[in-house]
Amino acid sequence: MPSGGTWIAQNKVRPGAYINFRSVPKAVGTLGERGTVAIGLPMTWGPRGSIIKVTGDELLTGDSIPKIGCSATDTEESLIYRVALSGAFTALLYRTDKAGIKATATIQAESEDVLTLTAKYDGTSGNKITVVIAADTKQVGNSIVQVLFNNLLKEEFSVGTISALADLESQYVDFDVKNPSASVPKTAGTPLAGGTNGENDPSTYADFWKLLNTENFQCLAMYDKTSSTAPLIKDMVEIWREKRGKKVQAVVYDYNTADYEGIISVNQGFKTKTETVDETMFMLWAASQTAGAEVNESLTAAEVEGAVEIINPIDEDEIADALKAGKFVLSYRQDGAVVVEKDINTLHTFTVDKGYAFSKNRVIRCLDEIANTAMLVFNRNYCGKISNDTKGRAQYKTELIHQIDTLVGIRAIDNFDGASDITVLPGEDVDSVVVDMTIQPVDSMEKLYMTVNVNA
Repeated sequence: MPSGGTWIAQNKVRPGAYINFRSVPKAVGTLGERGTVAIGLPMTWGPRGSIIKVTGDELLTGDSIPKIGCSATDTEESLIYRVALSGAFTALLYRTDKAGIKATATIQAESEDVLTLTAKYDGTSGNKITVVIAADTKQVGNSIVQVLFNNLLKEEFSVGTISALADLESQYVDFDVKNPSASVPKTAGTPLAGGTNGENDPSTYADFWKLLNTENFQCLAMYDKTSSTAPLIKDMVEIWREKRGKKVQAVVYDYNTADYEGIISVNQGFKTKTETVDETMFMLWAASQTAGAEVNESLTAAEVEGAVEIINPIDEDEIADALKAGKFVLSYRQDGAVVVEKDINTLHTFTVDKGYAFSKNRVIRCLDEIANTAMLVFNRNYCGKISNDTKGRAQYKTELIHQIDTLVGIRAIDNFDGASDITVLPGEDVDSVVVDMTIQPVDSMEKLYMTVNVNA
């Protein structure tokens, strides 16, 4: 597939779009969809080695149960998933726990084992499964097989023979027939038991991140606050952003020394009246909010819904220092509400190429949108398809102008003149194109300096 990333010299080998951003010294297509967060975490249900896509709607309706073993109504178990989807529309989940034990049960007939029931996945959620087998009143000679999950009917099948059970495509349980010549056994309700969870396994992270190479998402978080994890995440984000042109961010625990616009550092949490979002879970919350924020939206002063108390609060006189150090922190508003103090990343060492604006996540979202969309449009519509001549470059310029005009329309970009602020020129190689773009991203109002003159 076409490559991407940043460039210093025009020496790239792979076809693709290579895009740099830098601060200007002082004196394409349509907007991409946001709202997808990638999260690695230990789970009590779900397939291993693959990404599990869950939406907020699925969590509310219960369609999430076959995927993750709970819905929003399972308040205690679903907390971590509700947090993960608090701002995002879709969560790309990956099991990072070591394999546990699958729940099982055996059904006997005349003191003989005739059928073994095994949960589809390992974990304690398999202990919620109950199987009922009774006579089919609508089809004489058949049996009705009902699969209950947490005492709710989820599946119902009609079978004529015990062998047919082995072919059932259940989302919850596998049927292992021990005696194919036996009659279909009847049970008023056989619960599965013995399912156990495994501990978190950091060796799974690399496999998850490899799968994310081909996924569209905006922010990553791992349910892991050990000190060795954050540097690994930073390395991966740098590879994505700088070498592969995949402009994403990640939220990590207590690693503001990353000093990088792709990394957001948190070390707090919050409590509602009934629940606690601890420091580890708060990373998921911040990642979800970041992924769901639009390119023209800042999380600065955003209220944390339902929060009544901050875990690890920062004194008022310490907040300024925390912000200068690149820490994403919560604070109390004058009315007692818990809010995001400032929507920033860990970048706090500013240079000519990367000034203060690059520490603001709203600005980064805008820049990332430009890069991601420009690369997608180029790779999909131009790379290997359009001639690198005056007409072809003019066509690509028109695409870029349209993209930026769209951002201007939603007030993410200001003071843009397509005729003069974008140039598309031939590169040093016969197949290369060089784009030079000047833009002014818009941030939100955050600081008020007021002078009131009083006429006495």
